[in-house]
Order: sequence, then C-alpha cells, then structure tokens
Amino acid sequence: MPNPIVNRTGKVLSTLLSPRSRRSSSGNIQSLWQGVIKPDASGGFAAKADTGSGYSYLEFRTSGTLTVINGGSFEVKSFGGGGAGWGGNGYNAFGSGGGKGAMADATLELTAGTYTVNVGAGSTNGATAPTNYYPAGQGGTSSITGYPTTSAAGGTNAGNGGSRNGAGQAGTQVNTFIGGASLFKAAGGGNAEGGTGGSGIGGNATQNGTAGTAAANTASGGGGAGGSGQPDLHTGTAGSGGTGIVYVRWLN
Repeated sequence: MPNPIVNRTGKVLSTLLSPRSRRSSSGNIQSLWQGVIKPDASGGFAAKADTGSGYSYLEFRTSGTLTVINGGSFEVKSFGGGGAGWGGNGYNAFGSGGGKGAMADATLELTAGTYTVNVGAGSTNGATAPTNYYPAGQGGTSSITGYPTTSAAGGTNAGNGGSRNGAGQAGTQVNTFIGGASLFKAAGGGNAEGGTGGSGIGGNATQNGTAGTAAANTASGGGGAGGSGQPDLHTGTAGSGGTGIVYVRWLN
C-alpha cells in the first residue's frame, strides 16, 4: 500500500497513489507504478500493430522517420531494394533474373527521439535484349541512419547468363517476425524464356515484350528478358526490382 498523507494530528488526508487495479490512467503512469517504462514508437506506413506473440511492430514501405516515444530495446529487420533483370544477347547468353535485396537483422538500444529510416529503391535499369544487355541495375540500400548493423544492400545480378526457364531464388519468410499468415520478402527474378519469379513475388521472365516487375516492398528481383541461343534473336525488356522494406519491433 502507498504511504498516506497525514496532518500533524495524524488524520489521514489522502493517499499518494491507489493500487493499479483501482486506477484508470495512462500506460506510462501504470508502468511507473510498476517501476518499468516499456519501449514505444511510432512512424512508418501505418499505426503500430501487434504480432500476436508479445511484440508491437512498425513497417516502413518508404523512407521516413521512426519516433521513439519511450526508449529501450528495438529489433530491426531491413531488406534492400531488388535488382533489375538482365537481357540475353540472343547468341550465347540467356537473360538473367534480378537479384534479391539483402536482409539485415539488428537489435538497437534507442533513446527517445527521432531516427531516419531509409528504404532502398528497386532498380529500374532494366536491360533490353538483344542489343543492350549490360548491365543490370542494383537496388538501393535500406538502413537506419547512423546504425550500420541495420544496413541491407540492394540486389544485383551474378552475370548475364542465367539458365533457360530457371525460377528465381525463394524469398525469406517474415511472418515469424511480424506475425500473421505466410509472407515472403526478397525473392529472385525468373531467368529467360519463361522462368518464374521466386515465391510468387519476384518478376517473371519473358522471351519477347516486357518481363515482370517484382512486387513493391518485397525487395525482390525483376525478371530476365530475351535469350535463346543463335539464331533465335528474342527481344524484350527486363523487369525492374521491387522496393525494399524495413520492420521495427519491440516487446509490449
């Protein structure tokens, strides 16, 4: 029980605090009453959400400001932007799918204040087969400024020579971090002549026409274009990479 306030005669005038169960007050005051102030933050695409497993989280689909209301321990999962696909030259190289953005996991001790969140752009430098097949563009880096452990580089491509009909690399499952249903990020783009993008979020390849662009905020690669060997001179424009995404979570 809290200590009462009494006058000189010993008559009780009031009490400093009532037990938590008898008070209707803000979470912060309740936390003080318990001796703990829990982390809290705002910013990003929408209001903070509950993972269903004891965490709250924010997601940044574009660059913005993370506002830490109560300092503490925050976990960050960053994905860089996806790389664009390559175009095959029609003689000796098949169009490759774009590379997926890198992922970075970090735990930061942040004090109350504002922090800049950078979300990497997907590469739009898609090559055109068969004449302009060098190079595929790299996606942008995602990070929280001043915290290098959160830096996730954009996706590139290993080279102009992906296998025919090859599927892109599978994406990374993130539902264990933010809760909810199955959700993938960072998949590779499909390789030339019909290769599908990884996990259904990477760009699909094409022989002619424009290859598929990776879905936004998936950090996935664009599809490759063109590409059969001589004399089948397929044409087409490779797909662009998908933009990155940054998640921030903390214990409730």
